[in-house]
Amino acid sequence: ASNRTCRYQEKSLNEQNSSIFDKLHEEARFKQEAMQQNEMLKQSQELKHCTFHPKVCSASNIHDKDVYSRLAESDRSRKLQIYEAQKELNDTKNCTFQPEIQSKKSPRVCNRSVGSEQEPAHVRLHRQAEIMDHARQNKEICKKEKELDECTFAPLINNSQMRERSRSKGRIEELYQDHDRKSR
Repeated sequence: ASNRTCRYQEKSLNEQNSSIFDKLHEEARFKQEAMQQNEMLKQSQELKHCTFHPKVCSASNIHDKDVYSRLAESDRSRKLQIYEAQKELNDTKNCTFQPEIQSKKSPRVCNRSVGSEQEPAHVRLHRQAEIMDHARQNKEICKKEKELDECTFAPLINNSQMRERSRSKGRIEELYQDHDRKSR
């Protein structure tokens, strides 16, 4: 029987505890609801006095990044643009080509020589390419001559060795010509 009384007492204690818990929990919920209502009432009263209502695009409110990362990204892109502009300026600083730009109002003037109207374009372009190649070759020759002028080493050449080389070159030429005559 004592076992039953212990169980009964435990049951009644549990019921009392659960009823106290339920009461306390319900009171806390009411207090929290009342605080939320007071807060909402306070906010609505504050907003009544506000006259400014900004028009905000709904798409601009949605950002997948926080403010700091967006600012850092825009700063990086701005720095990249500045760097590219400076690089382009430095690259064009050393350029020597200055194109002759004619306005649309002025008549077009062709840099053709007299009598070249009859000359086809491919011939004229080929001639210009040859002139440019000739100028480039002259420039290379001048460069090589300048380099040779700067050289200070002057070897002493034995004249007997030079004569031997010229004889051997002559002999090689003779053999080559002999071969050509025989092969024809």
